[in-house]
Amino acid sequence: MTSSSPVHFIFLFVISCLILYIHCRIGNFKAELEIKKVDTTINRIYFS
Repeated sequence: MTSSSPVHFIFLFVISCLILYIHCRIGNFKAELEIKKVDTTINRIYFS
């Protein structure tokens, strides 16, 4: 399997997305209350 293989590229892409998603979830876990405040503010701006 070469690095130019479409299957290999898709595999690496999916793994990268999973790693980034998990990293972001762990990193944001402690700031969840702050995120909720930001979400509320955004909702007020877009849906007011």
